[in-house]
Amino acid sequence: QIVWNFEKMKKRPQATTQLSKFNKLCNNIKNNNPAKEDCLKRIRTTSIKLAKKWLAVWKKNPSHTVFADSSESAFKIYLSNNATAKNENTARYSYAELLFKRSKFEVASKQYLKVSTEATKGTLVKHDALYSSILSLEQFNGDKWSGKNLKLFHKLSNAYITNFPKGKYKIDMQFKKALVAYENSNYELAAPIFKQ
Repeated sequence: QIVWNFEKMKKRPQATTQLSKFNKLCNNIKNNNPAKEDCLKRIRTTSIKLAKKWLAVWKKNPSHTVFADSSESAFKIYLSNNATAKNENTARYSYAELLFKRSKFEVASKQYLKVSTEATKGTLVKHDALYSSILSLEQFNGDKWSGKNLKLFHKLSNAYITNFPKGKYKIDMQFKKALVAYENSNYELAAPIFKQ
């Protein structure tokens, strides 16, 4: 109730702070105590409602970053509390989109990848989330690929090409994979792709 009171008073930072405190309180209840699940259920319900509400407001008013900050915090709380798989994936996708729009590309890539990993094989969300994960990684990385990000790019691009042989972005992905290989002097990998 306190969280909603802060929301009614338009004090979003205080609402998210209270929500975070209640989340910690719920998680500190012993596992064998039946009150724990009830407490976490209330936190999940409140956090996802507020996350969606604040996200919708921010989309209409992008200059009001307090809504984006608050939505981001509420999504984190919701996702930290073992929501049901279907609901979690939907929320996680919205959270990843929010992060991407806020130029938090590395975290967005990881969130999109979790969505793709959990999504049912062959679904549009699995496709879109995997592609968005790659795109986010590319935005985070910039033009210079090396180390773990290069390995991750190859892993994700291979997964996209393999899992979506008729995928909307297959040709783009093959070209990007060849280009990245070429720019990193991996001509053995780049040449056959460019010949296709």
